[in-house]
Amino acid sequence: MTNFNATKPPTQRGIRFEDGDAYDRGMGPWSRLAGQFFLDWLSPHPDLRWLDVGCGSGAFTGLIMERYSPAEVQGIDPSEGQLATARGRYGTRNVTFCRGDAMALPFKPRHFDAAVMALVIFFISDPAKGAAEMARVVRPGGWVGAYAWDVLGGGFPFDPIWEETRAAGVAPLLPPNPSAGKLQSLRPIVDSRGTGDGRNTPDFGGAHVSDIRGLLGHQHHHRRRAPGAGRDAVRGA
Repeated sequence: MTNFNATKPPTQRGIRFEDGDAYDRGMGPWSRLAGQFFLDWLSPHPDLRWLDVGCGSGAFTGLIMERYSPAEVQGIDPSEGQLATARGRYGTRNVTFCRGDAMALPFKPRHFDAAVMALVIFFISDPAKGAAEMARVVRPGGWVGAYAWDVLGGGFPFDPIWEETRAAGVAPLLPPNPSAGKLQSLRPIVDSRGTGDGRNTPDFGGAHVSDIRGLLGHQHHHRRRAPGAGRDAVRGA
């Protein structure tokens, strides 16, 4: 669910996730955990029309389908490898996965009841434009939302590993807009697009630190700061 910035100069290093199966093995458990907290907070009704922007291998899409009996789900992503994994896992019943750009969504205005960027907004070169596109395709009174790892605040699941690589002189490869995962960054994006009250942005970090620790497992016996790995991990908008 990356590389939304197609105009990025070829000399600039960028993150790409072309192997959907490998990505899902590494990030799938984290993505599903974060998505569960977000959906529990949102508490949506069944039978809605959903758009999953940057759906990747379908972790968040799958949660919608499993829990809320949606009328329709559309997943959009720039990576064919990721989309192939999503299609293989969830098929085509009430769900469509297509390739596309988060900043130019190929959908008519006011078609969806809800649009979400699940752990995606920091990969977009212009997050405000991406939020505006979601608002465009959602009906009046619908939901437009985003949540993200606080990458710069130590909230990424692999931050304990990154800490060790930094100590060895190797900087981690960050998404194009890592600061977009900060709660103070998400609020003005939401407010500026007229998508709702940006103050309605909960911080789920403290709620699931124990779950993050459980998924990390034995790594916590070897990482100096592992107990803080999950802090501020999920941000809502």
